[in-house]
Amino acid sequence: MNYIIEETNRASFSAFYESLDCKKNIIFMYFSTGLLHYAIESCALVPKSVNLVLITSCLSKEEEEVIDKIIKRPYINFKNYCHDGDVWNIIALESMGDFGWLDVDCFIFNQDIFEEITHFKEKDGINTLWVKSYDCYCLEDLFSNTYLQFFRFETLQKVRERFGEVTMLPVVFDGTLDEIPYERYYVMPKEERERLFELYPALRNDEKGLDTTHYYQLLMFAEGYAIKRVRELSQMKQYYSEEALHLGGCHMIHGITLDHSLKRIYYRFNMRYSYYLLQKHLNVLPEQYRELQRAFAGNMIKNKLSCECEDLEVRILEYAQRNGLEDVVQKYLIK
Repeated sequence: MNYIIEETNRASFSAFYESLDCKKNIIFMYFSTGLLHYAIESCALVPKSVNLVLITSCLSKEEEEVIDKIIKRPYINFKNYCHDGDVWNIIALESMGDFGWLDVDCFIFNQDIFEEITHFKEKDGINTLWVKSYDCYCLEDLFSNTYLQFFRFETLQKVRERFGEVTMLPVVFDGTLDEIPYERYYVMPKEERERLFELYPALRNDEKGLDTTHYYQLLMFAEGYAIKRVRELSQMKQYYSEEALHLGGCHMIHGITLDHSLKRIYYRFNMRYSYYLLQKHLNVLPEQYRELQRAFAGNMIKNKLSCECEDLEVRILEYAQRNGLEDVVQKYLIK
């Protein structure tokens, strides 16, 4: 059934893509219903000169009206839910030029980045802001995070010429495992798996598989292409910057329980900020977001976090100050 859904969405996207007036250096943003407050905030920071195109799924008519009225960017809305890995696949299959991806909860404060990220040198395959090393792969390579990255179409073609079509979905080597950490994934057939293990023998020890776009990145490395870091940001080292901010976990943040210290470290700021953004844009959002706000507020209280606007601002600014973000948060996000 998932395959049929993806093919239906691909056909719809193909017609939509063909209708776009400009296909050069598109940066795609994908989000599903209930995340419109992030989109309003993030899109407002993207210059009009940037070719930003939205892909959405399961949006209500009222949500689409908000896009038309406030965001005012080209968009296609898939009627059924679509996993972001499937959206990546559709974009990679249908795009006819270099393209980028901007997470809906990623905020770019330095507008020059949108221009810089589109320029490749000879052996650059992906330009990115954030990278991360994955010890579970037993490899030294740094992988590009999806928050904001830009793909070179020529590199994609070269990889396909050697390896055929390559999924952007998370990859699992053993589909019989009791616990698979991905909602949607590709179970790699034995022949394809052995080909990958010949290139990267250390992956034989990996039980979890590969995250979104990482299979493609590995094959890109094998062809001699590299990731260019437009900024020296890292998921594990320097995550925050005055030029860009990524929250993370936006699809589930309203229901998270901060039941241990790591969750409090990772998600407390995100919860406060996400709730603040929801409150900030509530007056232009459809009625369904008031239900979301009430549920979110209840979860904030359960997690012993204040929902009061003034207290939220104080807490957000305190965290921003500790992480060198005070100026940009005050300028762009706290209004």
